Amino acid sequence: MKKRIISFLTSFIMIFSLVAYVPMTNVNAESTTAENQSEISADESDVSIEGTNSFGNLLTDSLEEKMNQQEENNGCNIFSIEMIDDSTAAVSFETLQDCMLVVGIYDEAGNTMLASGSLEVYAGETDTYVDIETDSMPEYFYLKAFLIDTDCFRPLCNAYESPNYTQEMQEFLAKTIEDFDQEKVLSLDDDNTNNFAVFSEDTKVIPQTEDANNVVYVDDENNIYVIEDADSSITSLQAGDTFAYKYGNNDILIVKIADIKLDGTTATITGEDTSLEEVFDYIKIDTESNSADAEVDASDLEDGITYEGMIESEGDSEVQTYGVDLGGSTDLSLSFKMKDKKLGSAKVSGSVDLKVSASAKVYFSSSYQYIELKLDYSAKAVLSLSDKGNGKMPLAYMCFSPIPGVIIEVTPSIVVETSVKAEVSGTLKGCVGFKASNTEGMVNLTKMPTFHPEIKIEGTIFVGISLEPKVKIISDKIASVSMTAKVGAEVKGVLSQKPENNANASSIHECKNCIDGDINAKVTLSIEAKLMNWDKLKFTLNPVNWTVKICDFYFSYDFAEFDFASCPHYKYKVTVLVIDPDVSKVQGAAVKIDDEEYQTDENGCVTVYLKNGNYKLTAQKSEVGKAQTTLTVDDNAVKISMCLYKNSSNGGGNSNDCKLSLGGAHSAAITKDGSLYTWGDNNFGRLGDGTTTRSLIPIKIMDNVQSVSLGGAHSAAITKDCPLLRVAIS
Repeated sequence: MKKRIISFLTSFIMIFSLVAYVPMTNVNAESTTAENQSEISADESDVSIEGTNSFGNLLTDSLEEKMNQQEENNGCNIFSIEMIDDSTAAVSFETLQDCMLVVGIYDEAGNTMLASGSLEVYAGETDTYVDIETDSMPEYFYLKAFLIDTDCFRPLCNAYESPNYTQEMQEFLAKTIEDFDQEKVLSLDDDNTNNFAVFSEDTKVIPQTEDANNVVYVDDENNIYVIEDADSSITSLQAGDTFAYKYGNNDILIVKIADIKLDGTTATITGEDTSLEEVFDYIKIDTESNSADAEVDASDLEDGITYEGMIESEGDSEVQTYGVDLGGSTDLSLSFKMKDKKLGSAKVSGSVDLKVSASAKVYFSSSYQYIELKLDYSAKAVLSLSDKGNGKMPLAYMCFSPIPGVIIEVTPSIVVETSVKAEVSGTLKGCVGFKASNTEGMVNLTKMPTFHPEIKIEGTIFVGISLEPKVKIISDKIASVSMTAKVGAEVKGVLSQKPENNANASSIHECKNCIDGDINAKVTLSIEAKLMNWDKLKFTLNPVNWTVKICDFYFSYDFAEFDFASCPHYKYKVTVLVIDPDVSKVQGAAVKIDDEEYQTDENGCVTVYLKNGNYKLTAQKSEVGKAQTTLTVDDNAVKISMCLYKNSSNGGGNSNDCKLSLGGAHSAAITKDGSLYTWGDNNFGRLGDGTTTRSLIPIKIMDNVQSVSLGGAHSAAITKDCPLLRVAIS
């Protein structure tokens, strides 16, 4: 049945999700000048996707439209979808609640749904496969997916969209170097199917030579270039020409000439602004690298920090995660030691094992432009703080070069903020990133960090990481991204001491000394990206902050226990009221809760304290009757009423006896004179008294009733002279 409902509602939900989340996708039309785009620094992190020369300068001068998407993160997001065969989609996601994952197959315009598939997913899951329910998959299609609430079908996140399976994109991604004029191809590695660019017809490609055309001066900021021993391929150039020249160690000079001056065989060239579309017809770059491939420079480490080299990463098989579990593909980590490292007024000692991986994509054609950047991190820390303090501890400079012309530089910092003397250990994992295109705008791909610490503190401590990367793709004009990112986990622990005995307390704590705490993932993020020299390809995610609870934890000194849960040594007040068919309180009734037996007092009540859990209750008094029910205790005091009756079949005996009906959290009784009473939870007015107020005491609802039936969240009564008189439903 649920499958049919999902299939019926999927098309509506897909449309609704795009409307319901308008506040998260504000579009600002502010313009930003190119001057502050090549590198924007920030307190926590600065990301710049740029190049080493004028190739990149073509792509950094742009961006007029500013888009804000996913300004809040509730821990439910979809990050990627890939069709692994004709009817199966592999989905990467995160969720902190059980929900439904829906994948829709649409026509190439993305308007009409042709097929769909759905799957229940559970809190903490990150990857799964969804089968598409169709007898005939189209050859080309537009892909969408998102998470929805299982009960009310409300979208829990923005829809994830992928045009990669349209005919245009499939033909784009299928192109290889062999599909183009070889003289116009710039290959960045040995793979003929990936990581290459194709110059336009009007761009003059000058072959590299060993004995001529030596580039001796490059000033991309002022567009001035000096070439010595220039041959005719350089000296014949004129103002208005655009040329590309590969030189040195995979550097490339791309210049649209404003002026060229010759002094013998020395050419001094002044360039002018040009756009990517003037220089290239096609670009496909998709590359990644990790810590195992990094060039590491630890020469500038601050006092108190030493670099121990690369070590094999220990497996995380014993680590239980409460959010998204991620990390690069590398199995090597950079190891750092701290000894009395000053951090404000505190000193920090311990160790950090760090992994970082990075991936970048740039796609360009006349109709489609796309950029993506993701930085995965994993920091295993064991830290001891001598006093209150906060600050950043920069670690070693890391440089990745997965392919010639692509350079990724990062100097990560460990961030610690604490109000107490503390010791903390655990592994912090996560990812920051985004994707942006001329069709979708900007989509935030940042995942909530996970943290599983071993900690016993009273107070608050934040452990995070700050990334400060620079990414160069051929040239700083290919793409530019400014990113501020501080991600981590805040751990709060409060010492709970056993209070004095209080008969009216709603709960009691058996531990004399116990730390109750919770762990919250916290992210501070802003992104500004531009692609090419096009005003329409400027994307901005304004500064956002979000916090998502990862889990509870406790440490009981009395029981020497630590676990990621609420302390199990709490008991909650449970009050059981026993009444007879005339709704009178029954004194001296036997009430059995599981295997323990109690007697009601003069008020017809039994009061006990019980731990969280499910219990079976039986109440009886020989001359009155018997009743049975179940009870759930879940972190709160509970009040419940039980009506004794002699004939238990179908809730009562003949028409002159009391009849009883039990719902999920409310009850009803019909007395001998036909009066209907209800009591218990009253969400959505299920008691039928015209209010939503919960009542432990039975409330008279109506007269002349012959039968009543209660469900989990609804009520219905039939009078003696009318088929159906009153219904309360929720």
